[in-house]
Amino acid sequence: MKRLKSFTWFVLGVVLFISGCSATATESNEPPEASREINLKEYSIGAGKVRLLTSEDPVRITIKNKGAIPHNFVVDQLGVDSGILAPGNSAMVEIDAKAAMVLQAKCTLPGHAEAGMVAELKVDE
Repeated sequence: MKRLKSFTWFVLGVVLFISGCSATATESNEPPEASREINLKEYSIGAGKVRLLTSEDPVRITIKNKGAIPHNFVVDQLGVDSGILAPGNSAMVEIDAKAAMVLQAKCTLPGHAEAGMVAELKVDE
């Protein structure tokens, strides 16, 4: 009986250790690429952080509204605006990523950014 109890505690410890090692990160682990897709939903933009690579050509990003209400995608620093997207709709935006920089994307509809609908776009060389 004592062995069974010890074994149970051991297995529980291993399970907890493994589950702690596989915690999800807020930053996308996907490699940066020249074009990508970002999903909008209540109240988030993608994984919260997106990595892009610098490029001579603008980086094309497909913005998809996977939420149940309208959203938009705006990067004030570069004048990027997807326009308001109804649920299920998408738009293409371009990010002129010629130099390393950190940009902030947000949904500018009332209350959305305040509810957490913001993301960091990090451009790496």
